[in-house]
Amino acid sequence: MPILVLLLYIYCAGAVLSALRLLWHMYFKLDRYDWQYDKPDIWMTFGITSLLWPLLAVASPGDLLEPSSLFKKEIGGIGIDFAGRMRELDQLRNNPPHCSSVIRYRPAAGGGHEGMHGEFLFSAADVETILTEFLQEHPNLADDHEGGILNWLSQRDASITMPVDPPMAWSRFLYVADALLQHGMGESRCLQCGEVTKADRLTSIGKPLHLGANFRRWQCSEGHALLSIETVHLM
Repeated sequence: MPILVLLLYIYCAGAVLSALRLLWHMYFKLDRYDWQYDKPDIWMTFGITSLLWPLLAVASPGDLLEPSSLFKKEIGGIGIDFAGRMRELDQLRNNPPHCSSVIRYRPAAGGGHEGMHGEFLFSAADVETILTEFLQEHPNLADDHEGGILNWLSQRDASITMPVDPPMAWSRFLYVADALLQHGMGESRCLQCGEVTKADRLTSIGKPLHLGANFRRWQCSEGHALLSIETVHLM
């Protein structure tokens, strides 16, 4: 048998085996979130891997046996892991973590909000009141971050005063915190100078409207930014 024909048989056999292994993983290991948000990427990974399996066999043979990493979007990569985000949000809604009567929020430590140095303490009852009113005006957000946060608050243990942090997945808690500060609710501590201030004594700074992002900035008496929120983006 000519060597080229033999190599062709080996290539075709490897392609079939690779495709079968990938199909097994796609059927049994990927969930509805993967298929809803990453379907094109899944089939592209299947096609490329099945055709170029010899390259993968040389570079990373373990991925042919266990292809989980081929379908995984790494943090910091080019793509956004929408499937992972929605999976986490649904898990938070269905199985919310422990909640007490006091909510602590640190924007500088969550969500990648650089340049914010505030730590805030809010009454869970106040947060629930603000969110309830907000969702009455915007019922379309009941299935989004706001609805999940309200569900979490409704299951709190009011007898416990140890502060708890909202999960980082609820990144729009930033806007909830801003609304609470506008109502004079809660208190802040500056992580740079240590100043503790009641919310109704904080000052907010906003520059005149200009092209691009416009922000409202809450700061302590020393001028350190405690929280910054985009109010409007002009094109």
